[in-house]
Amino acid sequence: MSPLRLVPEAELRRCWDLRRLASKSAFALPVSTPVHRLVPGDLDPVNSGLVAGLNRPGGNMTGVTLLWDCACFPVMAALAFSMRPLPTKARAALRGTAKAVLKAAAAFTPISHRLSPLFLGRITSFAEHCETVSALPARFARKDFYLPIMNAATERRTAPICLTEDELSVFWSQVPSYQGGLAIKTPPVFLAGIREASILSDGITVRSRDNYVFHEPFHHPQHLPQSQLRGPFLPTIDRYPRGAYIHLGLLWGTSHFHWVLDVLTRFAIVERFDELRQTPIILPKGITRAQYQSLALLGIDRKRIVEFDGSHWRVEYLYFPSFVGVTGSPTSFGVEWLRQRLLPASCRGHRRIYISRNDASSRRIVSEAVLIKELTPLGFEVACLAETDFPHQVRLFSEASVIIAPHGAGLTICVFTPSGAVIIEAFAPNYINGCFWALANVCGHRYCFVIGEQHNQDIKVDIKGIFDLLGITAVPTAPHYRT
Repeated sequence: MSPLRLVPEAELRRCWDLRRLASKSAFALPVSTPVHRLVPGDLDPVNSGLVAGLNRPGGNMTGVTLLWDCACFPVMAALAFSMRPLPTKARAALRGTAKAVLKAAAAFTPISHRLSPLFLGRITSFAEHCETVSALPARFARKDFYLPIMNAATERRTAPICLTEDELSVFWSQVPSYQGGLAIKTPPVFLAGIREASILSDGITVRSRDNYVFHEPFHHPQHLPQSQLRGPFLPTIDRYPRGAYIHLGLLWGTSHFHWVLDVLTRFAIVERFDELRQTPIILPKGITRAQYQSLALLGIDRKRIVEFDGSHWRVEYLYFPSFVGVTGSPTSFGVEWLRQRLLPASCRGHRRIYISRNDASSRRIVSEAVLIKELTPLGFEVACLAETDFPHQVRLFSEASVIIAPHGAGLTICVFTPSGAVIIEAFAPNYINGCFWALANVCGHRYCFVIGEQHNQDIKVDIKGIFDLLGITAVPTAPHYRT
């Protein structure tokens, strides 16, 4: 009987079909009493003791039986093929008919279940992959479910206010297609449930048990991870949380804008179901103090939060509440819920706020001190929000009637500013984003913008233009700027 030939790793990577790999290699494996069982997650035969037993002094494989779960076989085989050569005694002991066993197991278990779904091009959506149901299932069935909550709709917006037609043309030319236009189609809102789901990519990626990756946590298929899952093999599973969990991870989810308008608004779905009110929540690692404060304002107990701290989790039952709009283009479903939950009932806009980015590295206003000097007589307050507690931000913006700011995440909290407020945003000519124009439309604000000059990474604005916009929007006591 021919001895076992260990296939080099390079040859393994050139040959993904185990049937072909088995047919070109000679294997021998005696069968007898002792047993080593390889279970899901036990993906390293070296660390598991299998190879250690073979390579110990005087060790051999006489009388060794290998049992493995079929789902783990390809990984076990792949790692075994690239093991270091065995001592002479072990090689001499490798006799039997493992070639036939290998071919049979390969035919029974596709190696694709252990390869990266992105490597295989297996990308799907929850709507395509799951079975549509009309009510939240009492328990998870074998089939994953998709529960529609709100159908796709169309929302209309008003055009922004600016000083010239040229500025308006530049605005429309740079605003992304999913933001532009005065009629926006909103995506459907849903709750999905996945049984034996995998979570990868810093707690963002969701993978089904039949090895499909869902594109929704990345907003669009083009944003799917370019590194961790682009390689052939999936990372080793390092945790098996049992029971039910809610997944709120998403690309860019820990940044201020996306946290408030893409993460917090998803609780509008969770709160609809009493069964989910105490379910643990999985979020990416690195949640800030202000973000925990925002969860506390919504009544979310910090003990429910589980920060993803590994490379690959297999969760027994996973709920995925959808986004309530396209990222960067807020819709009324989530914004109205957030305002109802956190906006004080007696709020009245009377404060005038200028948001400074003086503590940032880019998009600062050049000669900001001059602008602040001209705004101060009109009753404007200067706010730097980087280190401000979230409850204080909510209270400050809920009392604002006019807000002036360069483009930046600080304008996110305008979601709590009363309807009818005036928002004036300053852009650099090389980067214009309509996310706060979209937000202002949902909130009922009068949105204006001014395009300044590029000054390195900062913005040089025409102060007269800002005062002209104050006059156009009929802000009381707004004198014409004089130089």
